[in-house]
Amino acid sequence: MKNATKADNYNNIFPTRLRDLMKKRNIKQSDLAEKLGVSRQAVGQYKDGKAQPNIETIKEIAKEFDVSADYLLGLSETPTTDKDLQFVCEYTGLTEKAIENLRNIYAIRYMRVYNDILNGCLNDFLSHPQIKKVFHKIEDLMSIENELELKYKEYSKIIECKLNRPISELLVDYNFTNRSLLADTLDDLCSWEYDIEFPDADEILKLIDDRASSLYSLSRLYDGISETVIKKNFEKEKLHMQEIKKRNEELSQNEELQNHEEGAEEK
Repeated sequence: MKNATKADNYNNIFPTRLRDLMKKRNIKQSDLAEKLGVSRQAVGQYKDGKAQPNIETIKEIAKEFDVSADYLLGLSETPTTDKDLQFVCEYTGLTEKAIENLRNIYAIRYMRVYNDILNGCLNDFLSHPQIKKVFHKIEDLMSIENELELKYKEYSKIIECKLNRPISELLVDYNFTNRSLLADTLDDLCSWEYDIEFPDADEILKLIDDRASSLYSLSRLYDGISETVIKKNFEKEKLHMQEIKKRNEELSQNEELQNHEEGAEEK
């Protein structure tokens, strides 16, 4: 029971995030200890979940890694100390990197011409009546992936030894040839004797077929929405540019007419 508690503490949010941050920033235990004004052993205990730092030390750790104390303690999923950015990330579910990329696109001077198109595409895509279907299909796909993992996790090594290649390679390019190869392999394995009870080949193959079908369906739906949205917004922008061109031509004609009339009056 004692060992289970230690393992639980090791996997708690604070020690896990501290270890991740130290690894990402390549900061050694001794270096962090020196910056925090604590012993190397103390940092080791923080990392392993054997001890919890006091509030002041948590503040110093947050400052050192430029993250919020809320993130370290698991009260927020967003590392940033920027409260506005934190709110946007948590409200939308987008990552800091995704928000930062959007901001960078809008900040590029020559891209401002296309901001209307970009805004239109994003808004139309996210508000598209079919977008819920995309999320439902992703949910279905994840469910299939989880079930598939549970089904062949225990004997995936056996399957891959027989195939002489990772099963993931077949799934990336799941065509008729690869499906036949996998089906034959599973049939062979089902007839062999193993210490573990090998499942029905059709059961695994059906899950893989469902996965391929779900991926194809999701891809078609996503492409369909994207094509509709992009086409609509580029057509809208095209009409807008035509209107601007027409208006500029009218202004130019009026200016020429005005100059002509002024010239005639002077004569």
